[in-house]
Amino acid sequence: MITIDVLKAMLEIDHREVLTVGMANSTHCMFSFSPHWDGLSRTVIFTDGAASVETVLTGDTCAVPHEVLTTPGATVMLGVYGTDGKSVVLPTIWSVLGIVQEGADPTGNESADPSLPVLSQLLGMVGDLGDLATENKINLVAAINEVLFVGTPVKGVDYFTEQDKADLISEILTALAAPSETDRQGTEN
Repeated sequence: MITIDVLKAMLEIDHREVLTVGMANSTHCMFSFSPHWDGLSRTVIFTDGAASVETVLTGDTCAVPHEVLTTPGATVMLGVYGTDGKSVVLPTIWSVLGIVQEGADPTGNESADPSLPVLSQLLGMVGDLGDLATENKINLVAAINEVLFVGTPVKGVDYFTEQDKADLISEILTALAAPSETDRQGTEN
């Protein structure tokens, strides 16, 4: 595993591995971040000069994308940037990860699926908004705000099923049709 210390805007690669044409999900980078990165979303950019792939870090490791391991002799570089949700707050310098070596012939290897673009990675993390139990499904922020400010909907208080409504109407009609206590007292006298 390639180990990298991220010290504010500096990258220090502590341990390197050989990179070969045809590698896919076999070489990983493990990052250690200085306190400057606390609270920031972290994205790693890999490039070989021809292709660039961004990977959102959800932990402290990620695979070296196979898209940058296609050309023998290419120099693979990486950088990291941190965002506060609105803009880039902290980018690092570029650092050389290694030179891509000729590998055993991987021609026809269909097992190497392309890395997902950052947006697709994020959408995968978010999930299907249609599965939310909130009324507001316009976007994830609206749904979170609904739960935060309104709370989780409670059956019988915040909403009623069609069966609940039918049962309530039936109870009301039964109560209206039954003689009241006053009516019963009047017939007893």
